[in-house]
This record gives sequence, structure tokens and C-alpha cells, in this order.
Amino acid sequence: MKKLLLTLSLVLVSSALWAQCETTADFTLIPANGCSIPHTVFFTDQSNMPDTWLWDFGDGGTSTAQNPVHNFLSEGDFTVTLMVADTIYGCQFIHSETVSISILNADFSASTVFGCGPLAVDFMDNSTGNGLGEWAWDFGDGSVSNEQDPTHVYETPGVYDVTLTITSENGCTRTVNKTNYIEVVGPDVAFSANVFSGCDEQLVEFEDQSNSGASVTSWAWDFGDGGTADVQSPSYLFDETGAFDVSLTVTDMDGCSRTLTKGQLITIGASYDFEENVSICYGDSYTFPDGTVQDDITSSVNHTSNFITVDGCDSTIVTKVEVDEIDKSVTDIGWTLTANETGADYVWLNCDDDFQPVSGETNQSFDVQVNGDYAVEITKGACKDTSDCIEVFIASTENAQDMIELYPNPNNGSFNVFSLAGQPVDIQVFSLEGELVYESKKVANQHQIVLEQPAGVYIVELVGNGKNQRYKMLVE
Repeated sequence: MKKLLLTLSLVLVSSALWAQCETTADFTLIPANGCSIPHTVFFTDQSNMPDTWLWDFGDGGTSTAQNPVHNFLSEGDFTVTLMVADTIYGCQFIHSETVSISILNADFSASTVFGCGPLAVDFMDNSTGNGLGEWAWDFGDGSVSNEQDPTHVYETPGVYDVTLTITSENGCTRTVNKTNYIEVVGPDVAFSANVFSGCDEQLVEFEDQSNSGASVTSWAWDFGDGGTADVQSPSYLFDETGAFDVSLTVTDMDGCSRTLTKGQLITIGASYDFEENVSICYGDSYTFPDGTVQDDITSSVNHTSNFITVDGCDSTIVTKVEVDEIDKSVTDIGWTLTANETGADYVWLNCDDDFQPVSGETNQSFDVQVNGDYAVEITKGACKDTSDCIEVFIASTENAQDMIELYPNPNNGSFNVFSLAGQPVDIQVFSLEGELVYESKKVANQHQIVLEQPAGVYIVELVGNGKNQRYKMLVE
């Protein structure tokens, strides 16, 4: 019983002392990562109030120093553990960190190191080391890659150094450079032309500017229009319009062949010289292809427009302008008006009513029913014009009392005309077809007329005393 009480007392005392312990475990290490061996690490204790230290470096090494220095002699990831204790209060604590050591070896190989250009080379990364994560290739011709196993095409003949730099996840790097590693042989094709464009046809002189370590044995030109040549520097006539790719293939005595194509190197444009025929309405304006504007055109016009095409070629357009003129004259027979233009659309207008259309009058001829002034609007194709106004006076079969007397009416072809005003008048007699069948000038007072014409209706027109009158007369 006494022994049990003593043990319990000791536990209670120990628990009370532990509760008063303020010790913590912590440390720093520099450098945490290594890229070579031996790798020396400096440890600094950051613990709170311990009085003993026990270090386990993870590689079999230990230390009881507060701030030890340790050399790691192999690569790998090592867990370093520090256990600190406060022996007065009987408490202890542990803290761990990791030291990473990666020893890299950079190396690579290639599928081929010699050949005709363009030479495609497959590179293989043969590097070793823990945690490899990045690759940086320099192929020696200005090209680079970040792939682990890249493929690169050497376009130009020459000898090239190749460099590979590898980087591990902990930041370690290694570089390997292989000088004069890749050799590309064969021709380096180049050529030029003395001119690159023309109009209709153009003679072009090509010059081979290729270089080759071995003697060139052949040249093969393709001019893009079906034409070819096998001489070193040919002259070629392009006689078709278009844009042409030109290719040169050079072969040397090592059997290496290389082709260079220059897209749309030669452009042949077309010169245009043609005529166009244009019809316009009488008095219209016209704008020619060169921008020239001519107003109020009343007769045929020929105009030449000069311009340069987008290909730089001189061209001309001859424009022949024909004028479509409507015959707006009107034949006046009695009280019937007839437009002389045929094959058109017609609208008869009342000049006394602000040129309003006469209802229903859309034929070529118009029988006037009411005295007045009339005109016709004529539309033919795209053209439209209006005649002058024509005065029409319609007299009945009754005598006109204001100027003359015409009697008898009807008659048998013999009738009398008597001037009421005593002034001379001109007399004309027309058939309904418009034929003049009788005429007499300056008839005064009373005048007898005998028509030797068949029976029918005739128009008698009397002009005198400043007046113009028409009469319908029936001959039986």
C-alpha cells in the first residue's frame, strides 16, 4: 500500500513538472539542397529552452551539439530529426526537415550526325539524376527546344554545335556541349531575278546564287506556268497573266539535292484596250470611266479614258456614246393630233390645265374634243420628252360668224367663202388624211370655190385678220 502511494505521488509530481515545461523544438539548415557531394549543411538550433540536443541526419550520422555541421556523402533525400529535452522538467520534443541532394549528369545522343540537308535529326536525352524536370536544347543554328527528346530539321549546310542544359526539381543544373556534332552537306539553294512584274508578257533573267561544298551536277527550274529549264542561270519569257511560283532544284556530286521555291515571285498583269457602246437620252449627262463628266449631250460622243490597272499596266477604254432622241413633233390635221414618234408610250396633256393628262388619251393620235392647247409626253425605252403645245380650234358645220361665212354646208363641192370683216384671208382645204386639195391666197370679200374631189368630209382652214380657224365641211 505504501509502495502504491509512493508511485502515485511520483506520477503526480512528474505530471506537474511536465505541465511547467516551456521547451519547443525547431531548427534551420543551410543549404537545404545540394547538387554535388560532399554536401556540407550548417544546422542552427531554434528551439526554446532545451538543455540537451540529439541530431539524427538520416544518413546514419548523429550529433549532440547544439549547432552541428554535417557532410552528406551521397545523393538522395535525407530526413534530419532534432530531439531536444529539458531534463529539469523531464520533457522532450522533436522537429524534422529534409535535405535533398541531386547529382546530375547531362548527356544526349542523336539518330544521325551527318547527311544531306534538309537533315532531320532525332535527339535523345541520356541524362541521369534525381528529379529531372527541365530540358533546354540549343541546336547551334539559332533554333531551341524545351522538349526532352526533340526532333530538329537542319535546313542549311554547315557544321553545328549542340548544347543541352538539364535542371532538377531542386534547382540543380548541368550542361553538356558537343562541338561540331552535326554536319549537314549538300547545296544551299538561292537565286534571284532581274524583274518581278510585267504587263502582258515579260522576259525575266534568273541568276543561280547557290552554294555547295561539292560540285553542282544539275539545275532544274520550274517557272510555275508549265515552263522549265535545266541551265544554271536561264532567261524565261512569261507570256500569260497571273502570279507564278518559281522553284530551283540543285543537285551536287555527293548526291544531295535541295529545292527552293519562291511563292508568287513573278506577276504578269494585263493591259486593257477595249471599246464600250453606251446609249443615253437626248440632253443627258454621262460620266466616263476616267471620271470625266460631260453635260447636256445632244449628239454622238467618243471619249478615251486612260488609266493604270492594279498590276501597274497602262490601259484605255474608248466609250462611244449614242444619243437616243425622241421625235417630239406632232402632225396637226383638223382636230386630230398625231405624234410622229412611233413605237412609244404616249400621254396627251392639256397645256391650259397645268399640263394635266387628258383622261384616257394614251394613243399615238388624239382627237381633240374641246378647243385648247395640247401637248404629248412621249416615253421610249429609258427616254422621255414632251412636245410643244399646239392650239386646236374646233368649228362645227355651222357658219362661223366672227370671221367669214362658208356656204352652203353641206354642198356638192361648190361653195362660197365671204369675209365678214372685209379683210383678205388665205384658204386651204385638206382631206381627213391631211392631203392639201385646194389652196388660195389673199381672198377678199366673196370667193367661190369648186372642189373636184370625191364626196366626204374636208377641213377648211382660214387664216386672216390675225386669226386661224378650221371648219368641217361635208361634200355630198
